Amino acid sequence: MGVPEQGQLVVDLGSGSGTDALIAASYVGEKGKVIGIDMTPEMRSRAEENAKALKLSDRVSFVDGEIDGEDFPAALSSVQDSADLVISNGVFNLTANKARAFQVAFDVLRPGGRFQLADMVTYQKPSTPDAIEKKDILPPLGEAASGDLWAS
Repeated sequence: MGVPEQGQLVVDLGSGSGTDALIAASYVGEKGKVIGIDMTPEMRSRAEENAKALKLSDRVSFVDGEIDGEDFPAALSSVQDSADLVISNGVFNLTANKARAFQVAFDVLRPGGRFQLADMVTYQKPSTPDAIEKKDILPPLGEAASGDLWAS
């Protein structure tokens, strides 16, 4: 799937403490920009501290927002249709409105941009909520199944 390239604009959906955004910032260089969005101010604050410690604050910023809310996240309105790369690591399985989260990802991408997602996926939708609790349908490492994406 590749890595971010020099000068690119990267958006990290669900950036948490900033690990993936900071790695991306090291690839985009001084002419690139990375924006991380997370729903918790505490994680944004931690991410900003990490960026400062790594001297990457000039190319990475972190904003508060939800990727699965009804409205497009205001914090991302300035990058709508312009991101070269959207990344997300382990967040989509936690969203209540997965379709909306995917829409946000594609709304910020420029035409021809890339979307790289790492998350939990199961291949069989549970027949009942109890099936999730009992882990009847889960592969061995599927502990985050309460919000898994369903593949068909």
